[in-house]
Order: sequence, then structure tokens, then C-alpha cells
Amino acid sequence: MPTKQTTTIEPSGDGFAVITDGKTIRDGFVSRGHAAMWAARKGLYQGHTPRRKPEIPVSLADEQILKLPLAAKLTGRGYPRFLAEAKAGVWGELFQLGKNIFGVKLGNIKRSLTAAQIK
Repeated sequence: MPTKQTTTIEPSGDGFAVITDGKTIRDGFVSRGHAAMWAARKGLYQGHTPRRKPEIPVSLADEQILKLPLAAKLTGRGYPRFLAEAKAGVWGELFQLGKNIFGVKLGNIKRSLTAAQIK
């Protein structure tokens, strides 16, 4: 059974190098992307680019509009019950996001849950 190779792209004195199992395969690439592209074509390297998640400022977090299924999960209620309550205005203003897609603000959900706990 063949052993798995570990290939990395590392900076070197002459730009970037493709290193497999501690041995330099090729050196002198202008950027990390060029080295990764070359190594991918040779079948040596498969990179992983993490997804970028947008950073929401704390001051705007409560203004975020959540779709009703997600909001129902956050509150612990079933979707049909949550939908009826949202249409009745229990969870604040209802926003229409699409033809049959509705949402409510996260801040309104938080305030409604806090008010329900106080009662």
C-alpha cells in the first residue's frame, strides 16, 4: 500500500518552494499561488482555502434579519407555531425577503424572549 505524501508550499530564499516529504521538488516560484498551481498540475498538492465569513460589527448584530426557519430553531418553537406568531407580530416586524420568504430581526427575537422570561 503506498504511503501518503505530504506536500507543502513554503517560502524560500528564492521565492516559494514545493516541498514533498522534506525534499525540495522545485524552487523559485514568484508567489505561493504559482507554486500551488504547479504542484496541483503535477498531482502533488491539493490546497484548502477556508471560507471567508463576513465579520458583523457588534453594533449591527441585532439588525441582522433571520429567515423564519432559523429563527424558529433559535427560539425552540416549531416552525408552524413560530410562523403564526410572527405573522401576528409577536416577534416584531415581519420582513418579506422573497416571494414566499419572510424574516425577523435578531434583536426583536432577543427582546421578545427576554420579555417572555420576565413574565
